[in-house]
Amino acid sequence: IPTSLKTVRIYEEMNRVLSGRVDFNQFITKVAESFKQKLLNDMYTLWSGATADQMGGTVYFPVAGNYDEDTLLDLIAHVEASAGGQKATIVGTKKALRPLKESILSDGAKEEWHKLGYVGTFFGTPVVAAPQRHKEFVLDDDVLTIIAGNEKPIKVVYEGNPIVLMGDPLTNADFTQEYLYGEKYGMGIVLAGKSAGVGRYEFT
Repeated sequence: IPTSLKTVRIYEEMNRVLSGRVDFNQFITKVAESFKQKLLNDMYTLWSGATADQMGGTVYFPVAGNYDEDTLLDLIAHVEASAGGQKATIVGTKKALRPLKESILSDGAKEEWHKLGYVGTFFGTPVVAAPQRHKEFVLDDDVLTIIAGNEKPIKVVYEGNPIVLMGDPLTNADFTQEYLYGEKYGMGIVLAGKSAGVGRYEFT
């Protein structure tokens, strides 16, 4: 998995820091939060754009077309079979999961659908809602992913230690307080073909 260095650099006028008008520690906390959000966005983007070639030999079943209950059930069966009979899980955004209603809903399922916006089980298969990422909505709202197996498909690799540089305002002509934070990391999809199965259903 190739890695690359990501950095964030912030600065503020020293007189604002010394006067208490700006809490530089809050700035530093926001830097840490922004790195976390960047990492999550990268993960979501990687997964939502994954292709069969990136699955590393894992059986991959892409399906596209109008939403059809039987088609989805067949896809689930294929994914579970490819993973040696391991139980599958359906993953998607709330909007993507909305069509998943069994032909006849029990009173409990109706209440669950009204409270959550989706059913927690689709003909015995667990359903999990993936929270949307607010980067022009990273996840597609017309795609369901079916996963079987215990593996965690996205691997994150860090190289070296984080870089932290606190600047000296006396060396800057404008007396600004600087702070730089950097991490070198990369990510990829790594799955073993015999122990996992992945299906993707893109519907209109």
